[in-house]
Amino acid sequence: MASWHGESSTSRLPRSLQALTGDKGFLSKARLSKYDEKRNDPTVADALSGLSPYLHFGHLAPQRAAIEAAKHKSVHKVRPTGLEG
Repeated sequence: MASWHGESSTSRLPRSLQALTGDKGFLSKARLSKYDEKRNDPTVADALSGLSPYLHFGHLAPQRAAIEAAKHKSVHKVRPTGLEG
């Protein structure tokens, strides 16, 4: 039987949402701050979103990723493209 003792609240989320919003997820402050300048450099692992497998296999909708990223637009200088308003 699995024990939930000592696990963070994000560990109960589906893996696709953990990859997006978890402590080490793409929308964490440390990773999202690097994304604008380093997203095309595969040698900087923390700058990549890591969402490709979740998007590819349909575990995460592109719209959900965009909506969640838009929630962080006031924190970071880069605004998600395609989201007006």
